[in-house]
Amino acid sequence: MDASGGGAASSGAASSQQNVAGPAETFVNIVGGMVDQSDVKAIIAQQNLMLGRFEKTNEKLERFNSLESGRFGQAMEQFRSHTRVLTDMKKDLDAVFRRIRLLRGKLARQYPEMFEAYERENAPEEDVEEDEEDGGPGDASPATAARGGPAVPVATYTPPVDTDTPS
Repeated sequence: MDASGGGAASSGAASSQQNVAGPAETFVNIVGGMVDQSDVKAIIAQQNLMLGRFEKTNEKLERFNSLESGRFGQAMEQFRSHTRVLTDMKKDLDAVFRRIRLLRGKLARQYPEMFEAYERENAPEEDVEEDEEDGGPGDASPATAARGGPAVPVATYTPPVDTDTPS
């Protein structure tokens, strides 16, 4: 008997593993023999060079992103600030125009003849026609009334007829 105690059975298992590993190793050796080792080393060197370039580029992009995120934050804060200013200005202008419309309506109700004469004298002819077509400032539409403006009827002014003068 041999010292390992397995004798022939263990040598049979080892030869079986050699037979299985044998074809795989043979295939690897054949494929490995087909490729020149200097070409493999050149490919690996090029890959390492490209990896270094990609890592440097990645670092540059990360630095750029960190710098730009700070700048972007500042720009967004300025944008929000400017947006608030514009919104406040719009509210103020809306209030001013609402007051103007209320005053015009009040003047039109208190002094209709003078108001109509003033409107007729100061309104250019082509602007009056365009306003009538597209619902301009003289429009007494429901939208104007909904915005807080009075619905001022547009009437024509007829001067009083003087009956004392001979004809």
